[in-house]
Amino acid sequence: MSITVRREMVESRDAARAAHWLAEWEPVNSGAWQMHVGDLGWALRLDSAAMAGGIYIWNVSGSGDERSVAVGLLEGPVLRLAISPGAAWDASISDALIDDALQLLPDGEAYVDGPAGVWRLSLARLGWQADPDSWVHFWRDISDASTPNGVETLRDSPGAMAERVATQRASFRNSTFTEDAWRRMASTGLYDPALDIVVRNAEGAAVAVATAWLAGRGKCSILEPVGTHQDFRGQGWGKIAVQGAIAKLRDAGASGAAVATPSGNEAAVALYQSAGFVPLESTRSMRRTAR
Repeated sequence: MSITVRREMVESRDAARAAHWLAEWEPVNSGAWQMHVGDLGWALRLDSAAMAGGIYIWNVSGSGDERSVAVGLLEGPVLRLAISPGAAWDASISDALIDDALQLLPDGEAYVDGPAGVWRLSLARLGWQADPDSWVHFWRDISDASTPNGVETLRDSPGAMAERVATQRASFRNSTFTEDAWRRMASTGLYDPALDIVVRNAEGAAVAVATAWLAGRGKCSILEPVGTHQDFRGQGWGKIAVQGAIAKLRDAGASGAAVATPSGNEAAVALYQSAGFVPLESTRSMRRTAR
């Protein structure tokens, strides 16, 4: 077999091609076990300069047949991989995939993240090690989800976009999110305004936001991002945003909801557990040090 890389430009029609495979490889009733359609949709908020990378698809050809086996999202020194279930444990595909990945990554410190598979061994043989900082992956059954008071969506209130963006900026230190970034994200075809949540308090102020992403009916969805305005933290608004998002996902036909956060982010871990999420596993990227 031979493996070739084909770069996809960060445009709506190209993102849809990559998203097709991400959705195809997401099993029914799964727990979002690798890079998700929503990870791609969220990344496309960035312009090409900010992304400092791109979208890639790897195709295996042989015996007159060609099939896509991996999708990569490169953001500077970080390459996120999604691999078709049958290809993740194929050593020849893994070696060829990593050879190409190393050509894409810049020199120095770099990271590769992806599902379980032989590719990790391929990198370990080259001296890469597991990143000391782990991420915890949560999942929640959403069959019992209900929409709390104070929740609205951008489908119902399209004029609230500017306020939604401002609330997200106030939720994350050093946030670079802008209205232009939201427009790029919303124009990809992967985004659904019915899954973009704004929470308001009794005075009508926007206090928390959450964006959810669907991979298809009967498949797991993800939340990315979830944030509470810094002036309203510690009052339970983030939990309400999460509850609102998973209720909308249930209505859209998702089988469950997943989210990942750094294991050391105690506030986020507590939030998702309070909202009924169950930790499934902790994972680590593969890391090459600067030397």
